[in-house]
Amino acid sequence: MDTLRIKLVALISYACLVSAGLFILYSCNNRKLQESTPEEIAQYVEAYTASVVKRNSTIQVIFNENAEPAMAGSSRILKFSPSLNGQESWDSIGRKLTFVPDEGQLKGGDTYYCTVHQGKLIPEAKDFVFSFKVDEGTAEMEITEVRISTEDPEIAIVRGKVTLSEPVYDDIVVPKLFKTPTTWKTETTIERLDDWTFEFEMSGLGRSSAGSAAVKLIFDAPAIGFGKKLEASIVVPGKGEFKVIQANLVDAAEPYISIQFSEPLNEEQSLEGLVYLDEILIAYNLRCCFVQDRLDVNPGLLPFLEHFEQVVCLVDIDLHSQNYAVILRHSPSFRRFLHSRAFSRNH
Repeated sequence: MDTLRIKLVALISYACLVSAGLFILYSCNNRKLQESTPEEIAQYVEAYTASVVKRNSTIQVIFNENAEPAMAGSSRILKFSPSLNGQESWDSIGRKLTFVPDEGQLKGGDTYYCTVHQGKLIPEAKDFVFSFKVDEGTAEMEITEVRISTEDPEIAIVRGKVTLSEPVYDDIVVPKLFKTPTTWKTETTIERLDDWTFEFEMSGLGRSSAGSAAVKLIFDAPAIGFGKKLEASIVVPGKGEFKVIQANLVDAAEPYISIQFSEPLNEEQSLEGLVYLDEILIAYNLRCCFVQDRLDVNPGLLPFLEHFEQVVCLVDIDLHSQNYAVILRHSPSFRRFLHSRAFSRNH
């Protein structure tokens, strides 16, 4: 029994020592380094990277003529905390040292401390420390389309774009960043359009039998170091509800107004009088065509639209004594956007 007690005490003591050692090691590795003063740095260095940098930035230190890179050989001069993987290189003169971080190493919003072992270059010089912060960046989310699934009419699909403030070279925008507080099992797919822009499609949003419902879509931008969480509210039409979901002006070679409905249009539906502009432009004929639940209206009025502050395109559904108006606005620079709203009509 005494032997067992001694072994148990020894085991507990060993565990305590290991835990204490790990704690000390963790504390040492994560403590903030003391930055050197400008006077200490200026003695042998002419310039260095500081302040705020981008994710794809390089870190540079420019030494004065006293530096001798040959003394260091293959030894690393720069050490970072938190640690960074990358490559060091000298210019042809041997005064500018550049560190190129590996792709994705610099994290938005993080602060890094760089220790410069200049004693390896200049015998009498002491090491110095400087810091820099990676720009957190921002993100924007735009909803481009809400439509009803052709495979399952009880399901809505939302499409949109996420645009980052600076280019990224890895696919950091992933499906798990898109969330919606619903009980429906949604599925999100991502397509990279360029170094800044990602297009997403979320399917599986259920249509309620109680009518239209507002659903919040959340993009977790802080998870990838791009600012605050983004939220967008989308309206999912109820089951059997026929209404305008959204409308927008498409900037094509021949611009047109695209109107999205919650249900497919009847192939035999007469389009005459379904969509018309306000009395200002009523004299102009509209060319309409539809594909399932989308109606494209070509007013052929681009030269005239520029002269109006507001143009109203009416969609005469006449459902439950309500019509839907698409209000077209544009700035002097001819940026245009559409806004859809419902209003009551007196008969």
